[in-house]
Amino acid sequence: MVIGEAVLSAFMQALFDKVIAAAIGELKFPQDIAEELQKLSSSLSTIQAHVEDAEARQLKDRAARSWLAKLKDVAYEMDDLLDEYAAKALQSELEGSSRSRHLSKIHQCPNLISLQDGLLSQKLFSLQQLTITNCAELTHLPAEGFRSLTALKSLHIYDCQMLAPSGQHSLLPPMLEDLRITSCSNLINPLLQELNELSSLTHLTITNCANFHSFPVKLPATLQILEIFRCSDLSYLPADLNEASCLTVMTVLKCPLIPCLSEHRLPESLKELYIKECPLITERCQENGGEDWPKIAHVPVIEIDDDYFIPNRSIRRRLS
Repeated sequence: MVIGEAVLSAFMQALFDKVIAAAIGELKFPQDIAEELQKLSSSLSTIQAHVEDAEARQLKDRAARSWLAKLKDVAYEMDDLLDEYAAKALQSELEGSSRSRHLSKIHQCPNLISLQDGLLSQKLFSLQQLTITNCAELTHLPAEGFRSLTALKSLHIYDCQMLAPSGQHSLLPPMLEDLRITSCSNLINPLLQELNELSSLTHLTITNCANFHSFPVKLPATLQILEIFRCSDLSYLPADLNEASCLTVMTVLKCPLIPCLSEHRLPESLKELYIKECPLITERCQENGGEDWPKIAHVPVIEIDDDYFIPNRSIRRRLS
């Protein structure tokens, strides 16, 4: 603290206030230290009661002058230690919070423009789930995207139409398991370019993304759930659907331009298939005479539009 020409009594009052703040928890100190500071505050209160009297007597009383000089040195040192310890305690708390945090949500931040200097500038090495929703002005990702979040397993981004990568670098951390993208037309294609690099991905959902015409690379072999909703520009499903040996659930909703499911039989692992408001696919998947029926006949649960009933099948009305 810089005191200038302030008298010692005023400085002691400020020091007393700081000790009280630390003792009651306004400053970041551990509980045991705070309890000791509470005791110290009582001693300071007693000392403070004698400071003004000593200051009045110091010109004539050498002992008072010597006492004040020693008290001044101790007070300065105490103030410096309090500042230093408070700063270290706060830094430790922030680092501990960063290490322990597993879930982060950014929701409806109308003035948020970039993640470069905010969330992604922190050392969130333990962050496992990240959801970003309804940030209309969010535009910029760091060049490395989300790759610094090395423990990230779940990434959900909804309604961030302006968000786009700032370079040609990879964006996704390799351990990602769950990726869901909604209304992010500038981001969807760069993210999908990395699908074959995600060796742990099990869940992929794409919703309402314009300019999304096809899957640029193969699906990860680990993928279990594939959901595609309201992608009006999508013309082709992944060409390697038959190779997705872990795929168990596939849903395609309101994708009118997709001409067919696949050139090959869907994987034996597929247990549930839901198709709604995809007229070209619906026509080809009819049980009696549909060209694609032999490719899906082995799937235990099939739902194709609400008004189309497949005999001898377990039908679920999952979509609305």
